[in-house]
Amino acid sequence: MHLYYPDLFSTLLRRHLHPAAMSLGLPNHGWSDACIDVYEKIECIGAGTYGQVFLASHRDTGEKVALKKIRSLNEVQGLPVTTIREIKVLKAIKHRNVVGLREVIVTNELDMGDLDDDPDADIPAAGGGPVPMDFSCGCIYLVLEYVDHDLTGLLDRQYPFTDVEIKSIMMQLMDVMKYMHATDVIHRDIKCSNLLLTPQHLLKVADFGLARSTLGELPFTNK
Repeated sequence: MHLYYPDLFSTLLRRHLHPAAMSLGLPNHGWSDACIDVYEKIECIGAGTYGQVFLASHRDTGEKVALKKIRSLNEVQGLPVTTIREIKVLKAIKHRNVVGLREVIVTNELDMGDLDDDPDADIPAAGGGPVPMDFSCGCIYLVLEYVDHDLTGLLDRQYPFTDVEIKSIMMQLMDVMKYMHATDVIHRDIKCSNLLLTPQHLLKVADFGLARSTLGELPFTNK
């Protein structure tokens, strides 16, 4: 069973973050008391060095969300720097063209279902053995707004955008970029796969793991 542990989250942040990164202030943001079990995973829709992204639905409301499961929280590696950046930026900026962060959920229990999700995990040997590194101190889920398409997929399928639709998408991109730069945030990874589109062609910029502040903050570290 996965539970939300605000104290665990605070402890992990204090243990693994450089003081400069504590400007996140995450323990004081008042995350909800949700647990990951309120979401039902439907399918894996993405994977990378950070972990995996699942399409999921809320068991009570039926709302679709994207669950971004971060690969590890452990004594050696700590909380990934890209995750720190993404959470900080998504909590700081609010714009209709930026993908929304619903909540952050931390788990600290070994779940065999999660081992199935991670083919590289080390399954404990009978009678004892290594605990999978991904779960030695827990894992973290970013519960994100789900958006149906990304621009890469639509272009690969040769979606027939009209001139009006192209202009609309570009106007939205310029508007959100202007907003981010006005708030001293540089995305640094704008590409088609990070530009999401709803069926109504509402643009959503995603993946802020490489984002930087123009105010010259000290570099993040996960140690």
